[in-house]
Amino acid sequence: MVRHYKRLKTLDSSQWRQTLEHQLAMKIKMGDIRSYVPVISGPPGIGKTAMMKDIAEDLNLRYIGIDSSTLSADEITGIPLPKRVSEDWELDEAEGGFETQFGPPALYQMIMDKAREEDEEFLNDPNVPANKKAEYQKQKFKYLLFFDEFNRVNNQNVFNSLRRVILDKSFNDQYTLPDNMIVTAAMNPTD
Repeated sequence: MVRHYKRLKTLDSSQWRQTLEHQLAMKIKMGDIRSYVPVISGPPGIGKTAMMKDIAEDLNLRYIGIDSSTLSADEITGIPLPKRVSEDWELDEAEGGFETQFGPPALYQMIMDKAREEDEEFLNDPNVPANKKAEYQKQKFKYLLFFDEFNRVNNQNVFNSLRRVILDKSFNDQYTLPDNMIVTAAMNPTD
């Protein structure tokens, strides 16, 4: 196994902000062709969250921030529910005709609610110029979804469930994030 840690270099705050903003601008231009997820790593208190909000503003995206450290696995995947395979109860009981599906994940609901609230606030703000609102309504990407404290989750199950959301935009087989969201994350290297 080859380790490439020696090639990593530390950037000062203005450099990493410029680099991140450039990467997100490229993601917007290239769309799904650019499939990586930008992750910021830095000690607490350097302004990762504030800079993500500023970058969202600069790129005319609505910012949606999630504190990953407070999430549970059920909030991310949803509650498992039994689903009948057929309408015949006798057949279901005799042949094990049930399968598991998941209810709407609370995190999915929260993200979608925040997206609607951010849209409403932005589009109804009299201080936002009409041309900026019109540009926003035409652009492919509308939201910057930021998972803060990604590596401070409660346990491995939460981490694995959240990793699926961050990398695949998928909560479970029934619920996925819309294509108009750019997903980013931040973590603290000392954890």
